[in-house]
Amino acid sequence: MKKKLLIFALLIVTLALTLTLASCEGVVIPGVTNSSGSGNQGESNTYTVTYRFNNETILIQQVNASTGLLTDDQIEEAKNLTPKGYEDYKFTGFYLDGAKTQKVDFTKKITSNTHIYCQLLFDVNYHYGDQIIETQRVDALNGYLSSHQKDVCESLGVNSSKFTAMYVGTEESKTAFDPEGKISGTTDVYCELIFVIDYRFDGTFFHRQRVDSLEGFTEALLAEKDGLHYNGFRIDYFFADESQLVEFDFNELPVANTVIHCGRNLEKAGDNVTWRIENGKKLIFEGNGPMYEFYRYDTDVPWRSYYTTIEEVEIEEGITSIADYAFYEFNQIDTVVLPESLTYIGKNAFFESTITDINFPDALRVIGNNAFNGCKGLVHLNFNPGLELINEGAFQKCSNIVTVVLTDTIMKFGTSAFQECYGITSAYYVGTEEQYDKIIIQVDNFWIDSLAHTYFISADAPTEPGPYWYYDEDGNIKQWYYTIWYMEKDNSKVPFTVDYVDTEVGITNDNVDFMNAIVYNGYRYAGWKKDGVTYTMTTGTKLTEDIKLFGIRGDICGDNLKWKLRGGTLTISKIDVTNPDGAMWDFKNYNNSPWYGKAISKVVISEGVTHIGSFAFSEIIDKVNLYSAMSYLDIPSTVTSIHTDAIYGCDHLHYIYYAGSDLDLYGDADNAPKISGLKEIDEKLSLRVYTSANGVDFSTLGVGAYWAIIKGEYAGKSINRRVAWEYTSDGTLRVGGGDDDHIMLNYNAHADTPWYSYRDSVKKVIIIDNIHTIGHHSFENMTSVVSITVPRRLTKTSATAFVGTGYYNTEYAKGVVYLYTSPEGNTGAIEYAHLLKVNPEKASEIFAIPE
Repeated sequence: MKKKLLIFALLIVTLALTLTLASCEGVVIPGVTNSSGSGNQGESNTYTVTYRFNNETILIQQVNASTGLLTDDQIEEAKNLTPKGYEDYKFTGFYLDGAKTQKVDFTKKITSNTHIYCQLLFDVNYHYGDQIIETQRVDALNGYLSSHQKDVCESLGVNSSKFTAMYVGTEESKTAFDPEGKISGTTDVYCELIFVIDYRFDGTFFHRQRVDSLEGFTEALLAEKDGLHYNGFRIDYFFADESQLVEFDFNELPVANTVIHCGRNLEKAGDNVTWRIENGKKLIFEGNGPMYEFYRYDTDVPWRSYYTTIEEVEIEEGITSIADYAFYEFNQIDTVVLPESLTYIGKNAFFESTITDINFPDALRVIGNNAFNGCKGLVHLNFNPGLELINEGAFQKCSNIVTVVLTDTIMKFGTSAFQECYGITSAYYVGTEEQYDKIIIQVDNFWIDSLAHTYFISADAPTEPGPYWYYDEDGNIKQWYYTIWYMEKDNSKVPFTVDYVDTEVGITNDNVDFMNAIVYNGYRYAGWKKDGVTYTMTTGTKLTEDIKLFGIRGDICGDNLKWKLRGGTLTISKIDVTNPDGAMWDFKNYNNSPWYGKAISKVVISEGVTHIGSFAFSEIIDKVNLYSAMSYLDIPSTVTSIHTDAIYGCDHLHYIYYAGSDLDLYGDADNAPKISGLKEIDEKLSLRVYTSANGVDFSTLGVGAYWAIIKGEYAGKSINRRVAWEYTSDGTLRVGGGDDDHIMLNYNAHADTPWYSYRDSVKKVIIIDNIHTIGHHSFENMTSVVSITVPRRLTKTSATAFVGTGYYNTEYAKGVVYLYTSPEGNTGAIEYAHLLKVNPEKASEIFAIPE
């Protein structure tokens, strides 16, 4: 059995070997297995050559088996194959293996069917100038640089300097080369090496150029270099070393990043302007065109060291501008001669210099920022025709300028151009008022804003008085009228109104009437001062100049009222008691009264005053002691009206006492006050108006607010005190008064109090805020009282003041009084409570309330 199995196995192996040999042919090129076209060895007379690319057959050729050689046409056909998808390229290699290690030799004999694998490589050529310095090949089927190729790319350079950029494309549309990107065809990479050239002046960097290592300094870069300025002045010299001994050679190609050290010609004041000193005191500028625009006066101006010695400046014809900071703080300069060619005066050019006079040539168009700021020697300014712009602060703090002639070509005055020029009395405008109104005038030009002292040219005599002037035959300024400035007070800068006096006729009755009719902010002046002396206006007097008159307020506060302030008490009374006029002026604002800002604790308005004006007693306050500020105001029965703003800002005012009775004040059926404005004040400020109850049976008084002089005792002395109280229908009793000493009287018994008749109906007691002491028996046995509110400043109270009230008689707190103290102005909030334990043996004493 085993022998039979062995024989069967041998037969199977023999058959398999026979079949294998029948399907195989000989191999000429190792690694490639070919089969005949028919599949039967020895029966076919051709071999098949298959060309493959990217796993696809792209060409099949038949080769005569007897010769085994490709024809010339077949070889040419193979070499001209176009890869699918890359029709613009031919294959760069043919291989017998897929790994592309065995190249095909088309001249060798083919002995079997053969596969040929085609390869396409793209060249990446790196150009620097006219040379290719590196070429890399990339398989099209992969399309990316290898890691090694990328490292080589990034390390490329010349002269130990790596390239700073690589580009592909044309010069007009080049883009950066990305070594990480896919290569899709033969690629030309253009390498660029740019060196950074830094320009420094005195060690400070101020400019940078980037220079191509192949091109060097181009004409454009050289032109840029030749136009370099630093801090406004031109750069004239370029050095390779910091010591400035070796000039820099711009003809040499740069080989590294470079620093160029710059210098300047100190004899130059402009690109084409030079300067020189003559006799040690005269500074002369020659040349043409503009001077420099220096950034700093101390380091940039080359003639700065002469600022304490130069007395005269001469700028010759052809020069068109004065340098910024040119004569900054030159403290000896007196005379300056400017050329007709000058169009611009630089910023800070004469800042705080001692210049006293200057001519402005007709070509001048612009005066720069702060050009003459602080030049106190300037007195007269005569601006040229053609001037268009006076910039910010140009003549600021030129406090001695008196007159200014402005031309009709001026278009704009910058911010603060003439701020703090308090000496200016007249500005003469060579044009009409309509032209003047079109000028752009920025803030802080106080003399511009006030047109009172700006005169407008009028060749013919005007038909109406006004600010007009003309040139006489000799070219001198003449005025048709002189101006009287009416100023509010001694430190006023601008007039609040003006009047005009004919230069030939002099003061007329109209001028006198104008002065006498002046009302400012609601009040009239008692008189006027000129140069600190009282001024009297006389008809026929001729003026020789514009004059300023300052108002004297005096002691008047109405056409027939005067005021007096003594010891903190302000008294308002009539001047002529036989004159029925008793009206106070209505002041326009809170600070217009003549006593505003003074320490006043009390106001007395005398009988005969009929009207209390607006803002009459605004913000009256004692600056030393707020509690001594005015807390009450007495209004006599002669007053028929009070302005609703009369007591604006009187935060400590608690009482308005009217001298008349309740019937006098509220005689009308609608209960409207007879004094106009009084009800509005009551509603607006929540102030009570208390009417007089003197000589009246208090028990006959019902709901209302009253005051009376009550006899009582305090500190063992018999005294009379004003007491104020108000009773409302809800059972609330507000009590106060006290006048100047802020105390409530000690009563011998509760029956002596003016509110005794309310004793059974009062539920709530409120002590008015100005009171600090509550006297004996004030609210004794008011059994219905369930709430007592006292002011924050309460310091003393009598033990008997609240005996018998609901608090005192409660079983749990017998003998204890709770006094709820609220914040000032907010009686509805309890801030803290005082607890007073009453000792019956000391019921007649006044207790101090601890904090």
